[in-house]
Amino acid sequence: MYYVCMYFLFFIVSMDRLVLEVERAVAKILQFAGQSASKVYLCGHSAGAHLASMMLFVNFNAKYGAMCCNENLAGLILVSGCFNLEPLLRTDVNDNLRMNTEMARQMSPMMMLIEKKCLKLYSGLKILICYGRHESPAFIEQSKEFARLLTDTRHNFRHVKLIGIDADHFDVIENLRSDDFILTKVSSNYVFSNLTKHPFGSIKRSNNKNQHLNPITIFS
Repeated sequence: MYYVCMYFLFFIVSMDRLVLEVERAVAKILQFAGQSASKVYLCGHSAGAHLASMMLFVNFNAKYGAMCCNENLAGLILVSGCFNLEPLLRTDVNDNLRMNTEMARQMSPMMMLIEKKCLKLYSGLKILICYGRHESPAFIEQSKEFARLLTDTRHNFRHVKLIGIDADHFDVIENLRSDDFILTKVSSNYVFSNLTKHPFGSIKRSNNKNQHLNPITIFS
């Protein structure tokens, strides 16, 4: 099954609140997964990829209790994510984000990795990082650098895969509806190899016009 976690956008609440909202949602899903011995995979695109990757720094067991097992988190699919927020401080995007340097570093997975704050208990996760070859250089470079940091000997993530797709920032995620799309095939083989049908086949375009919300998908 899959769940779509909706969260408020940054012009409604602060960045640390966004991360906490997703963290609480993932904690609840991990609790459900623990009851059925299921594994959980997080898939996020753009801002959703940033939020999904921030879960690498949460000890769910310690923070949310024994029913919330870190071991049930099995993998991440991070599509065209922003993993270092510091460059945004110099843009008008930060007019809405309202971040200072300290918060930008605390909310940046790349900075957290550099500061060795990633939890060793997640080193066995499967992590698929994907970018579109036709999107802005910043997204491409951040995906490549985040993959490099994850596989650095200090962190020793053993199952990290980086791929570039012939698509732009939007096609790279919207084309997951197609069974023939390369990312659909790669992600299915990489993470969902035990399923008879990949879960992306059941995803349909949302008719929700509420612009205050944005999704991150949680598969279990």
